[in-house]
Amino acid sequence: MGKMFDKRIFLTALAILGFATCISPVLAATAKPATWRQDSSSETCSISYNSPTQFLFLAARPDGSHILRLHASDWHFSNEGNASILIGSDLPSHAIQASFSARTTNGWEGVYLETDSSIVDRLRATDSLFVLVDGEKVEEFPLGQFSSQADEFQRCSAALPQRDAAEIPVSAPSLISKLGTLITGIQPPERTFRFRLKVDAEGSVSDCIVIETSGSAKLDKNYCRGLSRARFRPAVNRAGQPVSGQYQSSIGAQ
Repeated sequence: MGKMFDKRIFLTALAILGFATCISPVLAATAKPATWRQDSSSETCSISYNSPTQFLFLAARPDGSHILRLHASDWHFSNEGNASILIGSDLPSHAIQASFSARTTNGWEGVYLETDSSIVDRLRATDSLFVLVDGEKVEEFPLGQFSSQADEFQRCSAALPQRDAAEIPVSAPSLISKLGTLITGIQPPERTFRFRLKVDAEGSVSDCIVIETSGSAKLDKNYCRGLSRARFRPAVNRAGQPVSGQYQSSIGAQ
């Protein structure tokens, strides 16, 4: 008892997904009940559905545009074929053209759709949506609880400050190399630490924000100290110029 020894804390293999507001949605790493959640910052509002096999993520940008991302654990498209999303209809001819998304770090393939604020009312008006590849339905996503989340999401979106298009990132900051192991010297509680990093246009971390505590203020501080040493490729705007952005993920103990 009382003996102190190092615990090695590893970054869990969670989603690192780039999108306009530079926040990365976190996917389910273990079998947990399906959940809906909302997140917000000075640059974005987002709503997500997370189950052991599916991930839906909708985000609003400061310029009023929205992005919808959909991922599933058993997709094996290899970015081949034509992806589309069907909302509020059973007719494949009504599907909206989408694009294949990068895989998540836990291997989930996905699709995304760049759209506008009208997507919120379309999702609110239906119980599910379908992902199609080459006109064939490959996945149905339930939307039963989306309508109960939509009002708060729209209020958050309306309150986002307007920004010049040149300042708005269209990709997330990305790690130049893996963070590897963080040595904290503290026995970690069995709780996930969720964080958001502000990354400047030079790729340096300017701030570490705790979204969900590990349960220990000292451990949270040590996590942020280690994360702040990470180097990133900065986010870029539509012109391909580096701009400040945000990177969000989680750390779990193993």
